[in-house]
Amino acid sequence: MNKKLWLLPLLSLPCAAMAAPGYQVPPIGVDLYYIPQTKLEATDAFSGLTADDDGDGFGARITAPLANTGLRFNAEYQSSKLSDSDIDVDQLRIGGSWMTPGPVRFGAVGEYIDLTLDANGNGKSELTGFGVHGRVEVDLPPMLSLYGQVGYVNLDDNGTVDGVEFTVGGLLQLNRQFGVFADYRESDLEDENSNKLNISDARVGVRLLFGPGVY
Repeated sequence: MNKKLWLLPLLSLPCAAMAAPGYQVPPIGVDLYYIPQTKLEATDAFSGLTADDDGDGFGARITAPLANTGLRFNAEYQSSKLSDSDIDVDQLRIGGSWMTPGPVRFGAVGEYIDLTLDANGNGKSELTGFGVHGRVEVDLPPMLSLYGQVGYVNLDDNGTVDGVEFTVGGLLQLNRQFGVFADYRESDLEDENSNKLNISDARVGVRLLFGPGVY
């Protein structure tokens, strides 16, 4: 497990403080999820890593709205292990977003990305950079929400690796405190020599809500 995992609860502390009495802040969402399938396709251009493999893993993410501004703080960490190649795929993402109000919402997302591919002694690659995305969310009463996101990712590991990334998913909010969700994210990246890196994750999990208006 990547040591960066400790950052996620630390980053949630200022958000929890904002939810104290006296602040009018929408609920903070904490997602805990299982990744039944992570799929990786890479060539030896990425620090000696060559793989066409899949595996599973776990992750967590936090979404903290900032008052009623439409702004949100986002943080995510997940870790997967591929079955045959024994590669660990770890991702840390920290950023923010802005969404319009209402039952149909549009907005933009920006995030810092740290992606580590570790073959446990047979090669390691740490790619860092950013992602910018457009996002749409649709509430379907009484309990279902659908969301989609598409954008551009730019990472660096002794050379630029960039391309398109998209996410689609849905959330079933069972009550004010608890929901379940499923989504799929795929990053289709390429370097200047046309070497490809494709990572996709299918994720299922629970959402816990905290803050004013929940209880």
